[in-house]
Amino acid sequence: DNKPLLLLPSDKLYYLASPYTAHVKSKKLAAKIQQQRYKEVSMLAARLIKERQLKLVLPITTSHALRKFDKTLGNGWDEWSTLDTELVSRADVLLVAALPGYEKSIGVKEEIRVAQRLGKPVLCIDALTLAVWRY
Repeated sequence: DNKPLLLLPSDKLYYLASPYTAHVKSKKLAAKIQQQRYKEVSMLAARLIKERQLKLVLPITTSHALRKFDKTLGNGWDEWSTLDTELVSRADVLLVAALPGYEKSIGVKEEIRVAQRLGKPVLCIDALTLAVWRY
C-alpha cells in the first residue's frame, strides 16, 4: 500500500468506529461474529489507550456490554444512530478500525457520512500494526 501513515495526537477525542452487526441467517452464527468483533475492537481500544494514551469513544464496546444487561437493546445502526451521531459530533476525529467487514458495515458507512458532513477527519487504523491512514 502507498498510503501515507499518520500519527494520532493524544490531545484529541477519537470515535472508534468498527463493524458489529452480522447479517447472516443463523442467530447463533450472528452472535458469534458479533462477540468476535466486540473482542477485536475492544482489544484495539485497550492497546490505543495503553500504548498511545488516546481518549476514545467506544460505541461497540459500550453497546455490547449494555446488551448483556438488557437484551431488548438493539444491535444495529437503526437502534443506536441518534446516540452515535451525537457522539461522532462531539469527537474530534472518526477513527475506523480496519477489521474484516468494515468496508461493508452499514453503521461504519453512516458514521463516516456523519463525520464528513461535519467536516471531521476520517482515519483508518490497522488493528494489528496500528498503522493509520486517511479514509
